[in-house]
Amino acid sequence: MSRNSDTSKPTLSVVIAVRNDPRNLDLCLQAIANSVCDTFECIVINDCSDDGLTEGIIAKYSVRTEKNRQCRGPAYSRNKGARMANGGILFFIDSDVIIRPDTITKVSREFAKGQFDALIGSYDDEPGDNSFISQYKNMFHHYVHQNLAENACTFWCGCGAIRKVKFAELGGFDEAYHRPAIEDIELGIRLTLSGGRIDMCKNIQVKHLKRWTFWNMLKTDIFDRGVPWTKLLLARRTFPNTLNVSRSQRIFVSLAVLTMLSFLVFPFVSPHQNAVALFGSITFAVLILANHDFYRFFIRKKGVGFTIKVVPLHFLYFIYCGVSVGLGVLSFGKNILARKQNRNVPASSKTFRREKQKASSECPK
Repeated sequence: MSRNSDTSKPTLSVVIAVRNDPRNLDLCLQAIANSVCDTFECIVINDCSDDGLTEGIIAKYSVRTEKNRQCRGPAYSRNKGARMANGGILFFIDSDVIIRPDTITKVSREFAKGQFDALIGSYDDEPGDNSFISQYKNMFHHYVHQNLAENACTFWCGCGAIRKVKFAELGGFDEAYHRPAIEDIELGIRLTLSGGRIDMCKNIQVKHLKRWTFWNMLKTDIFDRGVPWTKLLLARRTFPNTLNVSRSQRIFVSLAVLTMLSFLVFPFVSPHQNAVALFGSITFAVLILANHDFYRFFIRKKGVGFTIKVVPLHFLYFIYCGVSVGLGVLSFGKNILARKQNRNVPASSKTFRREKQKASSECPK
């Protein structure tokens, strides 16, 4: 799969981190093999997969690969892949996406003509899984990225590329993230704070194969994204006007919370129930009207019936965004208190604690 016949084009390295995802990885690597680009290499880091299948899938393709001796997470695995890379451009994709035949060519051309340090693409509007939650979640992501400003302030490993020199200058991904979380967003924030530039290339799209369920959507959005993202922004003391933390999104979260509170207190304010119900109805109506373009997108792509089912999920999304912020603030405050208390702990106790944690660490199943 490594192709380097034309040295006049930028050399590019596709880097994939995978753990126990053989079916999607097979489709992902097959799509890469079908690329029309003639100058790239593919590096797959197997993050201690124990399903007995992933290694066999990797062996089917002409890729450079290494396997971690223990599960270290995507941040560590991608850093390892970046160190192995020969290309001047690192193109990170997830193991559950399918690129198009011309995707790598487009990425190379963008870097050849652009003055930016990194770029990101988006999911397409035809997700690989047909379940309602998967369609909603992946198309939601497509809509958000397609409506970003061209000059972005976030990085994304689902489909994102960065110059290797800049990646090395930044020190790569923060390996403190031991599981899939916001390691890519964190890198993007560091890049932009250092004066770097990230471009949103809306013509670069990939198909997402992941099957979302209601519960893993909640878990991922709250505990793997929302909470750590809130803690990161508080630690960095920066609140970019983009994605989930844009000013409009903060207003939408406030409207959703006010709507929910109105109907929660409704049974307990008998003298003022009409006023409370009216207030809740108004805030809900404003929220819907303010997001009319989002709902028109779903009507255009999936029809009215599908969009009607989207509305309560979208409302819930704003609610758990608010919950994520609250939990993130509490966790951030707890960490600050813990650090203050830790200053008073004898050095010998700290060493014992670190050794105990190291001894008890093992590869999660």
